[in-house]
Amino acid sequence: MATILQIPSLRDQQSREVKRLLMKHLRSFSDTLEVNDVAHVPLYQQLAVNIVWKVRMPPCSKRSIRIAFYYDEIGNDQQLFIPTWQADPDPASRLSITAAEYWYSYVAATSKVYVLPVAQLRPWFAQQSQHLAAHEVIQQLPEQPASIQAIGRFVPTQRLLRELDELEIWPLNRLQPSKRVA
Repeated sequence: MATILQIPSLRDQQSREVKRLLMKHLRSFSDTLEVNDVAHVPLYQQLAVNIVWKVRMPPCSKRSIRIAFYYDEIGNDQQLFIPTWQADPDPASRLSITAAEYWYSYVAATSKVYVLPVAQLRPWFAQQSQHLAAHEVIQQLPEQPASIQAIGRFVPTQRLLRELDELEIWPLNRLQPSKRVA
């Protein structure tokens, strides 16, 4: 089974806007020192990290939280799409290689951000992925042959909510989490 994507320029523009809103939201926490988009920094590209969020930790220290941001345009309320391979040059979209502590998956169909702890998600996904059907994402550009953009698995959101302790869901229009993820 395959999903056909639309023209990438609109998707890229929407992805940048969502990332900008997320970063603005992270800056709103009282203990935030700074939030940086590091997607184009070579070291962070190797680590597959998009955002670094620096926070103050009581009593007098600070912590940098690495975040991988993924723009999911085919998931929905019932399931997230987790890629296992992508043509996208952004390595942060690959759960298997990211050095991020959190994977923020924005699901375009629902305008929700799923905040997933990588330390829990990666082993859970490795164990469960063989039981989830593979899915291809194909991009069709005008007057060009279709090309495979991603291969991955659909993961039921209710199952993630049941089996991962720290999963949070933030509606993009409100971006007011019930608790801080750090």
